Amino acid sequence: MQRRVFELDQTRQAACGSVVTALACSTVECSGEQQVSSSSSSTRTQEGAQSRKGQLLVGLDDGRIEEYRDPDQGDGYGGLRLYRTTRCGNKQKPVDQVCVVSQGESKMACALSGGSLWILPGDADSGGEHDASQVKLSALKGCFRLSADNTNRGCRSLLCACRFSLAPGLPKRLKLVVLELGETLGSDQGIRSRKRHGSARVTHEQAVETQPGGGSCDLGPPSAVREVAWFGDSVLLRTDARFAQFSLSTELGREVFATTTPASALASGGGGPGWESRKGGEGRQGLVPLPGGQSCLLVAGDLGMTVSGEGEPTGSVVQFPAEPEAVHASCDPYLLAVFAKSVYVYDSRKGPRDSHSQTLNLPIFLSPNKPGRVVVESMMGSGGSSSSVLVVVAHGTDLFFLARTGLEDQCREALRQGRHEECLAIAETSSREEERVELEQNSRAEAGIALLHQGRTREALGYLRGCDGFGAEQILPLFPKYCARWLHRVRRRRFWSMSPPLGELVVEEGVGAEEGAKRLVAEFLRDRRTERGEGEGEGESRDGVDTLLCHLWLDCGEAKALEALCGEAGNEVCVEAVEGRMREAGRIHALALLRENTGNLLGACELWCGLADGKRTEVELREGSFLSGLAGGEEERQRKLVGEVARAVAAAGKGSACALSRLPWLMRRDPQAALGLLREAGYGAGEAVELLGELGPDHQERQ
Repeated sequence: MQRRVFELDQTRQAACGSVVTALACSTVECSGEQQVSSSSSSTRTQEGAQSRKGQLLVGLDDGRIEEYRDPDQGDGYGGLRLYRTTRCGNKQKPVDQVCVVSQGESKMACALSGGSLWILPGDADSGGEHDASQVKLSALKGCFRLSADNTNRGCRSLLCACRFSLAPGLPKRLKLVVLELGETLGSDQGIRSRKRHGSARVTHEQAVETQPGGGSCDLGPPSAVREVAWFGDSVLLRTDARFAQFSLSTELGREVFATTTPASALASGGGGPGWESRKGGEGRQGLVPLPGGQSCLLVAGDLGMTVSGEGEPTGSVVQFPAEPEAVHASCDPYLLAVFAKSVYVYDSRKGPRDSHSQTLNLPIFLSPNKPGRVVVESMMGSGGSSSSVLVVVAHGTDLFFLARTGLEDQCREALRQGRHEECLAIAETSSREEERVELEQNSRAEAGIALLHQGRTREALGYLRGCDGFGAEQILPLFPKYCARWLHRVRRRRFWSMSPPLGELVVEEGVGAEEGAKRLVAEFLRDRRTERGEGEGEGESRDGVDTLLCHLWLDCGEAKALEALCGEAGNEVCVEAVEGRMREAGRIHALALLRENTGNLLGACELWCGLADGKRTEVELREGSFLSGLAGGEEERQRKLVGEVARAVAAAGKGSACALSRLPWLMRRDPQAALGLLREAGYGAGEAVELLGELGPDHQERQ
């Protein structure tokens, strides 16, 4: 079942003045700026507070770079407009690459055009038309490819791959040059100005042996090297015939695999040169760095294989339906493969069999005969959330925008389709903590409520346990028979309001299913009561929650849990709502504990004395309750009941109705305990004799 992760934004399709050859995206801090319309050279200034705006750099085949910015704070890219145009020299050579390197809040944009490196104007420079600054370093002669350090995106270093020869007429060689980009204050007619210009210096320069021998593999001539991807000490290279890895420290290269390796061998991480592929090895290949800076996707034909930055296979593969025109991996955790008529979206968290999440149809056919290649880049909206991401697909002069579907919309869709775990996984992809927590909480609540409606109580409560916003009082509507007096006070939370309000508990068919469901609900309420702090929790319905829990323990025959609840200090069980049921069920000791906790010590003693005298009966109990499993039989039973009465009389205090009525009973059952209570309470001899008067002269004399 497909998901709606991206959707084509029909309002943002655009056509450039020339064929698009490169894309790069970033963000820029702006306060007020000039903005030039693509149809007019006139400018206008927009005043405003400091804000972060999206920046799209579009390289064209005539040597120009168009920079687009989002002029409307918080509006995503609805107002994307041309901000300025930059020329890379006067020879109108195509722009092969545009790259953005950064260090903290500072960043620099550069471009590769005509074999030269160009530094673009800074963010603070005005709009309109500009000329890029050429980096004139002899080490960069023959530069044909750029790569930022994928393992350290916060540095201003840039790797340049160059083709050079030691002397005219000698064969070309491959060289890797590491630059450190910076800014210097410029000058205007000899006067020091505040305008900043880009600068570059070489920090590392190294020739790469492309012929076999000396520990290196055969990379072929430098002209066969098409792409490089920099991962710290390691550089991955794509040539016409193979993928390879080169170490900057050891100066050794090795083959990762030949692009003529069959798909079955790639999937197992094996293979070698000499294999014939299904397409004859003539398909497009690509190096696609993955988010996190530790791995890279190698695309060969209709298969993609993930390797580490050192070129070691990780075992993760993706099978495309055909050879993709382009692959984009910056929208973590999604991978986008662009084909002639559609875009396939893959979820990198899933296995190869079920990673395909969505297919988007493109409005035009990306003809391979059309000038230019397919270029894909993604950019973040002004809001900075994952839901404001746009993927830009460029082909020819056309720009298409794929808008990332909001995470809440994705979660809702997954919930409607019953894919609850996937819904939580979607929520986890949010880069903002506040949004992630809100999505997770609402998703758990909606999943739990939907499952309760289906009678899947265990699964439902599993989700609700992780939802802090779903309080115990939200369960009360499941049991209208027990909770009728509290339902009007329940502050029901609707979350996303995807399911109807909860009604009476739905139970699956089967022997013992109802009791099992009630036991699960009781355990959920018990745990929720344990989690709530002093003065927190269910507010006006706290007594309703405790009373419902008492009813459920009665239904399940859980005497031990019932006694623990009734004996808990501060419980708010409504005695009058459960007393009749507890008497009928023979839970006399639990009822006595409940009376004791509500301050009715005399009523509690009346029940304990009735049990001891045989006037009341406690039903057969499960092991672990107060009067179950007594090794001493009736004698031990009597001793425990007398102890409960003595504790209540002591708590009632001197002169209380409880003490006056139950001390004579205690004297008959346990004279030593009764006399101890008299002494501790401070009764005088006359008061003691008066209390014991009903025992008779003989009994008094013995005491």
